[in-house]
Amino acid sequence: MVKTDPDQARNDLTFVANCIKIIAVLLKPILPSYCRRVEEILRLGNLTWEDAKFDLQNHEIGTFDKLLERLEPGALEKLVELGRQEGIEKVAQPVPELPPFKDEITIEDFGGMDIRAAKVMSAEIVEGSDKLLKLEVDLGHEIRTVLAGIKGSYEPSELLNKTVLVVANLKPRKMRFGVSHGMILAAADKTGKVAVCEVDSSIPAGTPIK
Repeated sequence: MVKTDPDQARNDLTFVANCIKIIAVLLKPILPSYCRRVEEILRLGNLTWEDAKFDLQNHEIGTFDKLLERLEPGALEKLVELGRQEGIEKVAQPVPELPPFKDEITIEDFGGMDIRAAKVMSAEIVEGSDKLLKLEVDLGHEIRTVLAGIKGSYEPSELLNKTVLVVANLKPRKMRFGVSHGMILAAADKTGKVAVCEVDSSIPAGTPIK
């Protein structure tokens, strides 16, 4: 058409250039670096939403530069299949070795445990102990001292203001470094890494856990 009808060819190319400009405006929030290269080719400044209109006329543009590589046939399918295989490998990872379940108990057995939400008021290292931290926890009715073997997993400051779960009616246990008036519930993996059980901080101290 450039040879047979140059005026129509110029109009068509102007239309295309305007379309490219508008598409670049729309894509810019998502693909900013790509659209900057389009701006350079079109010899335009910083495109904004105000530029989303057909206003290029008698405008000299720069030399075309290939911005993207076309996907070869089957390339997308290969990417999908690769992602599927990676997903299968993740699912197929071995399950961590876990201890067997303990013997069954009745609802009455469980009901005998008084588990409460408790807010950690203070935490400190127990001098001379490799495992223990000394916690002062608010159980609503009273403040109690609990010795917890979590020193290897937490710095004392990390526990402050956490709302943890405490077995409140456990018989006080006399230990070498003092007496523990309760037990904090926690999960531990086979490496000894411990994570204390928490509830949302909006739960009042002393709230029963059922």
